[in-house]
Amino acid sequence: MSIEGGQDSGVRKIMFADLSAPLGGFGLIEHDGDRMRNMRSAKRLAIVAATIALAGMAAMQPASAVQRYASQNWDGSGAQAELDTAPGDGAQSWVWVYQPSGQGVFKGSVDYMYADGSWDSLLVDAGQAAAADVSTPVIGIRACSYMSEEPQDGGPWWHCGDWSWA
Repeated sequence: MSIEGGQDSGVRKIMFADLSAPLGGFGLIEHDGDRMRNMRSAKRLAIVAATIALAGMAAMQPASAVQRYASQNWDGSGAQAELDTAPGDGAQSWVWVYQPSGQGVFKGSVDYMYADGSWDSLLVDAGQAAAADVSTPVIGIRACSYMSEEPQDGGPWWHCGDWSWA
């Protein structure tokens, strides 16, 4: 700190290491004490503001989604299905189905059940996938495949996996 005429000029001289100089030379730099305090205050204010903003964003996040998966397997060619109860796009639920191509498989579906016990299906051809937003909350899903043969009677049939509940 330098004192001129008996008064503190507010300028402090600080020794620092100049790492860009050969062999890490040293130098002398002057800092204005008030400016440094203001910069520290601004940094603290920025940290507080960022913390408040992040807390506000976290509070606005919707409840975590319940995701359920269902599948059934028949000779390696079973359907796969998924349910998301909070897809984040305004829909109440989202369902998805994929039916791999396989010998004797014609179609795949995801059956999805509502709280009142009624249910709907989303159908796809073999080798295809599809998804749908559902405006009513879904409580469970199951995956199904339409097979060309059934071992007992030789006719086509739907083979469904177990229900998976949200």
